[in-house]
Amino acid sequence: MTARNILKRSCLAGLLLLFRGAVPTASGQYGGGSGTSDDPYLIATAEQLAQIGQHPADWDAHFAMIADIDLGGMAESTFKRIGTDLDAAFCGVFDGNGFCITNLSLSQDQKDYVGLFGVIGDPQDDRDGIVRNLGLVDVAISAGDGVATGALAGYLAQGLIENCFVRNGTVRNHSHFVGGLVGAASAPVQASYADVRVIGVFEAGGLVGLLEENGLVQDCYALGRVSAVRYAGGCIGDLRNGARVENAYATGRIDADLDYGGLVGINSGEIAACFWDYQQSGILYMCGAEEDGTGCTGEGGKTTPQMRQQETFTAADWDFTTPVWKIEDGYASPRLAWEIQNPATFLFTLDADQLPEPIATTAFATGIVRLDGQAGRVSWDILTSGLNQDPNSTIIAAGFYGPAEPNQTAPLQLDLLAHSSGPEDLASTAPVELTTSQLEQLQAGRWYIQIASSAHPGGVLRGQVVKRHDIHPDKITVKADQDRSSPSDSIRIDGRLYPSSDDARPEDLIYADELLIRLVNLDEADAELDEILRHVIPIDELPISYERTGLYSYKRRDPAEGPLQRASIDFAKNAFSLQAAQADLSGLRLPFGLSVSYGPYRGAVVLAESNRYLVNRGKPLPLILLNDRRDALRVDKAKVRSSSQGDSLKVQGAIAAADPNGDWSQETLTIHWGDYQVALPAGNLLAAKDRLWKYTRPKQSPDPIAKVLLDLGKCKFAIQLSQASPLADESPVLFQITSEHFAAQDLVEW
Repeated sequence: MTARNILKRSCLAGLLLLFRGAVPTASGQYGGGSGTSDDPYLIATAEQLAQIGQHPADWDAHFAMIADIDLGGMAESTFKRIGTDLDAAFCGVFDGNGFCITNLSLSQDQKDYVGLFGVIGDPQDDRDGIVRNLGLVDVAISAGDGVATGALAGYLAQGLIENCFVRNGTVRNHSHFVGGLVGAASAPVQASYADVRVIGVFEAGGLVGLLEENGLVQDCYALGRVSAVRYAGGCIGDLRNGARVENAYATGRIDADLDYGGLVGINSGEIAACFWDYQQSGILYMCGAEEDGTGCTGEGGKTTPQMRQQETFTAADWDFTTPVWKIEDGYASPRLAWEIQNPATFLFTLDADQLPEPIATTAFATGIVRLDGQAGRVSWDILTSGLNQDPNSTIIAAGFYGPAEPNQTAPLQLDLLAHSSGPEDLASTAPVELTTSQLEQLQAGRWYIQIASSAHPGGVLRGQVVKRHDIHPDKITVKADQDRSSPSDSIRIDGRLYPSSDDARPEDLIYADELLIRLVNLDEADAELDEILRHVIPIDELPISYERTGLYSYKRRDPAEGPLQRASIDFAKNAFSLQAAQADLSGLRLPFGLSVSYGPYRGAVVLAESNRYLVNRGKPLPLILLNDRRDALRVDKAKVRSSSQGDSLKVQGAIAAADPNGDWSQETLTIHWGDYQVALPAGNLLAAKDRLWKYTRPKQSPDPIAKVLLDLGKCKFAIQLSQASPLADESPVLFQITSEHFAAQDLVEW
């Protein structure tokens, strides 16, 4: 069997009978509904979404999401693919209703058909599977040597994917057929896009790895970088005979050794009215290799400015009137019309440096804008600092302006003062409706907010309003100094940075005067509370190596220059690393916001409670992130052993108490492991030193609790049980520590 025909496998019809019983009622495992087209199962939480993969009997039912879902706190082993293979495919309907699933992580070496949906549709039994109106943000998909890997679906065998997207993250395998959205497809993919890093060996595409016979890609685009050994395309890796791609474009950079093209890696099918950006991709031809396919033409290659002109696409009969497509003519490549209907969040910084004529002031502001695209309404909350230090200076104007690029001026679009509580509280009193044109401009990042004061009527603060998710932290390490007499905390953040193709390019750093790094505390609504760290790096000149490597790096020469010790931005790899030392982070809390700003680029991300597994993974959380907020714990390591004397358990991890200075000797501590629980009576915990409590079981005692250590100063705990009743052997289990004044738990995989 050749690699290019590896998906042509016969289904074992007998096994399909296992999954064709009557669809049961929700029975509490979903958020409601009965699974019919008129009454779909409702999905509102990560646990309910995980239940679909765990119940194959429901894979021909109807599902509807009713909220955004974050999978960041769910153990990967808990989450199963929906539709595992050709003999057990998803043949139902999944409607995302415009909501997003964030932080999907799947690492399944040697497995075929890896994605949120493994296999969609059953061509042998003529049953369709349909997925629509769904977004995935921040994905990490890896299938090792398995074939057909995609973020949304491994293999679309029969049915339809429409109005879907995947943005930020990586999709990879070490084999065949890997795509940003779908690994392989023999059915239509319509009105969808992908903007992720795609890495494979053979048949890798920014949107679809393999488009088989009867496959169709229509009204789609791909922006991500694609790397492979052979058959790499900006949109499709391998376009087969009998497959068609029409009204599609790609802009991503392509890295391959053989047979790679700006749109398609190898073409045996049909291409119609398609384009690729040869400036951004660095590729001068549409197809890497042509067998007997049609439509590969150099006329589809356009410069970046041409890709931002509507006439480029209307000349090929693209639909901008129904509409299928929308474009901010002259400023951005086409976007799908449904994109402006979805909710979006914008997080931004305002300062004097973004004014066309900067002024000298220490004032600044941060804000959040929420857009309800379906209702066409916008709301906002802006927090200013230092504007009213002069009692004779007050805010006299504040508004949305646009359309404009950074450093350009534009007319007033919306008066913020007229729709806010007042100059001292720039928060919308109610959502304000926008026109369709205004929605498009805001989504394209072409609006800015400007504030004027009586002392500076021409403008004192300005900030470009850009979407979230253009910064993605992969790892955060915080080290808290136990001696609070001097600032000596440290924090390191490593991750990925995505300059928007509409708002900034890597070379924009050349024209920036400074690089601004900020950490700010946020409330539960993502509004700023206070600033924890602010560091401005003057950019006098770029390193000599910048033009060759695309790397900007900074190293602090003197502690007096500020808390940031090191910073690097690798534009070639979309990676950044920040390290602050000798800082005072004692006020840092979850959630907090990180922003990186230079020139026209204003990137920001919120680190919320759902991101806690990113912080010091496998190590105790520092007190500064948990103290004074709530009781909390996280299990880092757990081990169960069975013997003739009974089971034993060793568990350790991070812990913090809302009152770390309380008298724990008066607490009756109850330890729960699944259905098992055991109590340590009050008076057994002894104070070893400041905020450190210990218990060691006396010799010959039959008590199952052998050891307890609670270090509330360093936020760590260790508990040992022995000679216990049989402990649950399934995984995951719920671990809890409770007492009269403390209660915290964690779901443990072991």
